Amino acid sequence: MTIPITNKKEQLSKFRADMLNKSLTMFEWKNLPDTLPAVEIEKQLQTNGYSIIAKVKGNIYAFQGGFSGQDPYNQPTTAIVNNPSLKYNGTFTINENCVIIKNDDMQQGLIHIYNKYGTLLIENQITMLMTDYNYRMPFTISSKDDSTTHSAREYLQKVIDGSLGVIGEAKLFDALKVTPTNNKGVNSFADLYGYQQFIEAQLNNTIGLATNNNMKRERLTTNEIEVNKNASYPLIDNMLRNRKQAVEKINKMFDLDIDVEFSSIWNGTNEDDNNGTNGDNPINNHDTSLNGGVDKPEESNQEPTSDNEPTNETQSEVEQDNQTDKKSEVEPDNQLEEKPEVENQSDENKEEDNEPTNNNDDVDKKSTDELSNDDQSNNDDDKKDKKDDDKK
Repeated sequence: MTIPITNKKEQLSKFRADMLNKSLTMFEWKNLPDTLPAVEIEKQLQTNGYSIIAKVKGNIYAFQGGFSGQDPYNQPTTAIVNNPSLKYNGTFTINENCVIIKNDDMQQGLIHIYNKYGTLLIENQITMLMTDYNYRMPFTISSKDDSTTHSAREYLQKVIDGSLGVIGEAKLFDALKVTPTNNKGVNSFADLYGYQQFIEAQLNNTIGLATNNNMKRERLTTNEIEVNKNASYPLIDNMLRNRKQAVEKINKMFDLDIDVEFSSIWNGTNEDDNNGTNGDNPINNHDTSLNGGVDKPEESNQEPTSDNEPTNETQSEVEQDNQTDKKSEVEPDNQLEEKPEVENQSDENKEEDNEPTNNNDDVDKKSTDELSNDDQSNNDDDKKDKKDDDKK
């Protein structure tokens, strides 16, 4: 069975039904009479924007009907009901023998929201389907005559069957024209998929299901996440307030004990509001952690105590590691540039080694003096020996 994706009317009808299946569980009604099913109340409210609660033949029902009359604020004063099943046709006075439950202040319901976003999604899905078809055929073939068209079909069929296609005549190439299709299909398909996610996120946020749409394709900050969550509150809060106001009137008029609250995932959203996400007792409005103040900060501003104060050995090890890291981060070019300086330093050291020191000068001077003294003593000895020879 094929799904008629290109049948827009049928697809929109199915889309509305799918969305109603989700949103009809938004509220939980308690202590309702047997003749007043919760799903029928919600169906009337979300599709038509209102429901008329009245007692007929001793039982309380939810009706659809027309309105007449006018109060100072242009609001109706009477409700006209015609129900063939109960064989009833009558007029009720609003807030005297019937109560009007509004889905929202403007009595619009949710069906117009589903129609809007459903139309956008279906159009985008059809475009995605056409893009998907283009992946199957990277080029198009055109021919000038019927024989060429027939030959081209036979050639393509042989390729599809798994055999090699052979073109027997050269004039077939002249009669055929092959045109490549758009080669930007990958980028356009990714954009269409992102647009699909954006529409779905906008729809979910409207009916109270917080959904992030990351159009910038980067990590979302905490403030951006909170803004997306806050956008999902106004409408559902409005819907709950109108139901509670109507329930209060119904209980007073028909002596009942009906109650209504959020249910399912919407109940979790309401609990988050009461816990401080959007309520009067926030956990920490200035906190930027992802969990709204639940996570502990990574760094602490506490002064170091004797238990957590680092020792001198630890500090020295950290300093050595930092110096090592800094040295390792030096670029090869800088290392090459530093080598000549090292060589120059070595040359200077050699020159310093070759230069005589003061100690060597002293030693040489001393040795020179000793030699001069020795020479003088030798001369004296020679003179003495000469005198002795003369005397003889």
